[in-house]
Amino acid sequence: MSEISMIAFTENAQEELLRLGDELKLQKLFLALKNPTQIPDDLVEDLQSMLLTLADMFSMSVPETDTDPLDTLLKASRDINLSRVLRERGLFRLYTLVTTKIDVYDEYLNKFIQVSAFQTEVNPDTGLNFVSQEEFIGWFCREAHVPRSLVFMRLATIRKLVSLGVSIGDTYQIILAKPYAIRKALNTVATWDKEGVEDIDPLIAARLTEKMLPSKVEEVKGYTDTMMSLTSTKDEKEQARLSMIETVKPAIISLTREVASHPDVRDAMNFVTHDIANKPEMTYRWNDISDVLEIEYIQKSIDPKGREYIVDVLIIPFIPDIPILPIEIKRDLIERLPIKNRDRLDIN
Repeated sequence: MSEISMIAFTENAQEELLRLGDELKLQKLFLALKNPTQIPDDLVEDLQSMLLTLADMFSMSVPETDTDPLDTLLKASRDINLSRVLRERGLFRLYTLVTTKIDVYDEYLNKFIQVSAFQTEVNPDTGLNFVSQEEFIGWFCREAHVPRSLVFMRLATIRKLVSLGVSIGDTYQIILAKPYAIRKALNTVATWDKEGVEDIDPLIAARLTEKMLPSKVEEVKGYTDTMMSLTSTKDEKEQARLSMIETVKPAIISLTREVASHPDVRDAMNFVTHDIANKPEMTYRWNDISDVLEIEYIQKSIDPKGREYIVDVLIIPFIPDIPILPIEIKRDLIERLPIKNRDRLDIN
């Protein structure tokens, strides 16, 4: 039987830190350095400094008050950014595990076959080998107290970038920069299945190549014309669609790199949503004079020279058909929707 049933995951962050301290042998090293015998003095000082830093990073207590504000800010930034990096590393470790294939001898077929590494492990709940990735990840998330939704969303994002031909190393760097924005950008510009890009809107493909891959604009236009032509056969249209997808893939990669490197997440996503996907700009705000929800709807178009311009700005009020809107409904709307002037409203 597999040893996976022997794994005892920690119950919470405190237990994880205690286990990490044991793995690093921090206590043992501290005691050893109190009475150094043959270790050079400068090395002792370096080791003590290293151990103090590690002890501070993995402490379970509230951080001590630091009289140096700049040093405190640096440590705060360190801790927050490390937590983000460690989370992504853990998710990439899991991706590597579930995508690793190994050769296993099949007695029935009398030959070696390739199976996923996790399928050689036994599910402690059933006593049988894990059959599917979903079953394995579900068990891991429950036992390790890891959010299931986070794991599945991140693995899907990794899989999408890898399917485009991005190396696992570059995929890690792209996602680490802006995990949520990269996922949203990929889902905005294309539809996906487990194999990669399933389909992409010809209009989005055209805007993608125009912004990211200008040398392919005419090529994509040719595929689009074939797909839209009444004289094209079904096979010709399908071949044009598949060719368009392959042509646009490098543009999708360039888009994710641009989103990852952009200094402002909101600006980057506005670019994806409005400039690439051509979705209208909408802003929600609460009119505190008439006490109603308003939507600012910006309509845009493209002039003959390919330049974007605003056609109209519509202010659409949502007026309830009752005299007074209950405060509970108003509060819920303001909390749920991205209301721009939320901070200036009194919802108590």
